[in-house]
Amino acid sequence: MTTSRKSKQRDAILENLLARHDHPTSEEVYLSIRESMPNISLATVYRNLYILLNEGKVKAIHGPDAVHYDADMKNHRHVICTGCGKIFDIDIDVSSELIELAKQKFDGSINDCKIIFYGLCKNCKEKNINSEE
Repeated sequence: MTTSRKSKQRDAILENLLARHDHPTSEEVYLSIRESMPNISLATVYRNLYILLNEGKVKAIHGPDAVHYDADMKNHRHVICTGCGKIFDIDIDVSSELIELAKQKFDGSINDCKIIFYGLCKNCKEKNINSEE
């Protein structure tokens, strides 16, 4: 991974992502950044998110509606709510055990896996329970 030259826009995008936990889309990052950088374009946000992904500074989470971004690089998983589509962090690491199992079954090299859980968040679960009454 090569690091590209420093950029005010890229730094602002990374700071924005580090300060939030809602796993925004590129458009949501753009709308948020535009408040402090009115001249930034959506294309600039896309380009810099791509660079940050390639540098390993952010993760992409492929949700049901769009790609979402996360700058929390500690080892954790995500839950996507099938009711509202929000993405939540879940602080577990099951990948190392799965990788070891996969290595036993695969005649090659495996070094990572992506795991996303799906279910209902607390709010959607409560709405679902209330709608059944």
